[in-house]
Amino acid sequence: MTQSQSPFLKKNIVCPACKKPSQQRFFRHRAFVPQDKESDQHVLSYKWLSKNVEPVHPPFYHFYFCPLCFFSESSEEYANMRKTDHGIRLVQAFNGADASKRALIELLGKQINYDEIDFHSALNIHLLAIVIQLLPKDDMVDSYKVGRFFLRAAWLYREQDPQNKEEAPEIQKVDQTPHLSTSLNAFQQALQNAQETWQTLRKQLPDSTSTIDHADSASKAGAIAQASDNLDKLFSVQFALIKTIGTSIKEVPAQKTVDAGQKQCDAFFSYPSYTAFLANVKKAWPDLPYCEIDALRMAVKYFQKSLSSDEKFDSPRAYAAGLALVTDLMERCNDLEEAFGIVRGIYRSSTDARLKCQQALKNKETDESEKAHLKVQIRRLNESIQFAGELRLRLMDKLIERDMPKLEPVIKQLKNAGDQEIEKALSDCGIAPGLVSRLREKGYLPQLKAEKKTSGFYKLISGQK
Repeated sequence: MTQSQSPFLKKNIVCPACKKPSQQRFFRHRAFVPQDKESDQHVLSYKWLSKNVEPVHPPFYHFYFCPLCFFSESSEEYANMRKTDHGIRLVQAFNGADASKRALIELLGKQINYDEIDFHSALNIHLLAIVIQLLPKDDMVDSYKVGRFFLRAAWLYREQDPQNKEEAPEIQKVDQTPHLSTSLNAFQQALQNAQETWQTLRKQLPDSTSTIDHADSASKAGAIAQASDNLDKLFSVQFALIKTIGTSIKEVPAQKTVDAGQKQCDAFFSYPSYTAFLANVKKAWPDLPYCEIDALRMAVKYFQKSLSSDEKFDSPRAYAAGLALVTDLMERCNDLEEAFGIVRGIYRSSTDARLKCQQALKNKETDESEKAHLKVQIRRLNESIQFAGELRLRLMDKLIERDMPKLEPVIKQLKNAGDQEIEKALSDCGIAPGLVSRLREKGYLPQLKAEKKTSGFYKLISGQK
């Protein structure tokens, strides 16, 4: 029987911070290749190119770690930190860290089993690398790299599945459904009580018009009747929305938090669980990501900083790729409104910038050299506008798809309403003006001039399939 071979070669590498050597792992040449990837570049599977090589989980070994001083950096850059200005500044910041930061570094560093890396040690190395990246002054932080490291931490959280991974942590599900359902039922009962009170009051309203001056009685009675009808409709809409929320609560998966469970490793013997350890870390680091969504949102924060200031995103293609990644991560966090707002802002600013360039191009005082530069700028802006426009429409459609359960009862209640009344009702439901236009384009709302009976809106209010 052939003995399995380690996927690693080991070599002593001098730590850029303490300048002492420690043993680090290198993957053997062509040991594996990544296979399927998700839209945010998370690798779903790896193909090992030799049957004799013992397979491991490559993301666990993305960082090198010095067990002597706890410095950590990606394996690609660890040995070359003193060859770049940023690397030198980072090492200086690490060696000059104040007492509180040093305590946080040691807290994470001492809970890493670098000889046998499991999920907990891998996550701690990721978190440690992020803490180190954030040590320099704010204007010296490499926001893109920090975003990448947070994204990698999010991938680790995502990969935890106790049914398929022997060493995966227990996943404790915090089910808020009973509490939310109870609160929602209480709100529904309060609304029903309010509706009963209103119905009693409405029966008395016609008599109140007798006190109105005869000249105004007809118009004021009509206004009261119209307002009363609208209030009845609002009650119906609210009950329909409560039903939608109640159904959705039951379908939302319980939030997951990482816990060591029964397989508590030696590195955390002084803590009852890995979650308890992370709670201790969070006291010193409030931005500590507890789960995938936390890590993704931190990645978005730093990627956005990088998009606005990093020269690596100067080209339209690079900027489009960065914007696509940011919006993808926001969608994973269900932050669709924020993603839509960012893309809409970029679309508008790019359109305004293109208009200014076009006006400057028409200016007779603009010389040929400047005209050539403006043409290049316009071409780049056109690419950005096209990409942002496509992304904007896609996000609009996702928002409409998500909100359609609450939109349908509103649209049906307002089937005979005018354009302004429809737009106001949708705005009251939190629907942005841009989405109202998209709803018209897709046929869910009548066109401004004439409603077509083949539109989605006509089918929606008439009950046609």
